[in-house]
Amino acid sequence: MQYRRWVAVSAVALALVASACGAGRRSRGGSEDASPTVGTPEASSSSVATTAGDAGTTTTTAPPEAAPDPLTATRTLTYQGVDRSYRIHVPAGLPPGEEVPLVVGLHGGLGSGQQFEEANHVDEVADEGGFIAVYPDGTTNDQGMYRTWNGGYCCGPAALTQVDDVGFIRALVGEVESEYPIDTDRVYAMGHSNGGIMSYRLGCQAADVFAAVGVVAGSMGGYDCQPSEPVSVVHIHGDADQNHPINGGNGENSLTIVEFNSAYDTVDQWVALDGCDAEPTVETKGDDPDNPYDESTWSCPDGVSVVFDVIPGGPHSWPGGTTVIPQITGQPSTAMDATRRIWEFLDAHGR
Repeated sequence: MQYRRWVAVSAVALALVASACGAGRRSRGGSEDASPTVGTPEASSSSVATTAGDAGTTTTTAPPEAAPDPLTATRTLTYQGVDRSYRIHVPAGLPPGEEVPLVVGLHGGLGSGQQFEEANHVDEVADEGGFIAVYPDGTTNDQGMYRTWNGGYCCGPAALTQVDDVGFIRALVGEVESEYPIDTDRVYAMGHSNGGIMSYRLGCQAADVFAAVGVVAGSMGGYDCQPSEPVSVVHIHGDADQNHPINGGNGENSLTIVEFNSAYDTVDQWVALDGCDAEPTVETKGDDPDNPYDESTWSCPDGVSVVFDVIPGGPHSWPGGTTVIPQITGQPSTAMDATRRIWEFLDAHGR
């Protein structure tokens, strides 16, 4: 059984991961919605009120809208009667009175929001890029173990019990938008492995929320993908991945018996879904001159694009990140800093 093998193979990995971890302008149904309840758009530094009275005319200028207070914290959101936890990072120095992007970061199987946040230095990139980041936690089994996402055909307890993770993440985005001035045309998701599989599901089933997604070492399957509008995609995969093989199947280090779909086939599906050109532009790139990667870019209508970065010899781990289970995921590639690479792409592909 899938679950039995998941439990048996992943016990060491779980212990290592645990030891390392110390509404918007446009409603999600497509109709107009109330603005986020953060500040008052009319009360900007240029807002002027003029009052006429017996003593003459008095002009007052409203005070400038304050920037959101910086924050890094763990919070809880109750969804369908279940308390779900997530991390949130609000950078210091966000521009007062301006809407900012939101990035949802999704951990891999057995990981956590905090592990994803720290291992891939996403807060640092958020500080540089000026976006708010949230890192939700997947659900566990009855013993509080094996945290995963229901990405469709994978993975673990979340998929076996058909957890509504699409609905939960929609609710999470709505909660953040109610508190902070989020640009609803610049809401994105990025994820690793099982989190990448979940990111693809969000692109398929919550395209009204997410303008673009970034995936490392994932694929999609288990449902019919019919996005309500085009979604830009950047996919990063090592061709020596032994957990989620780039050509599909079950790798020798896989923590589940799932026969993964091919990353190439997944990218081809998005090229068709987004109506892109049949042939990509191919370039060789790389942060490390001794370890380049191959980038294929498809141009699509309305500024949408699909990008596939293949790292020769790359393993399953997040490129440029850190891992506490190198014996299972491999040492992270130095070919690129995947967090910065994905943010660069997302930042260029709002709606």
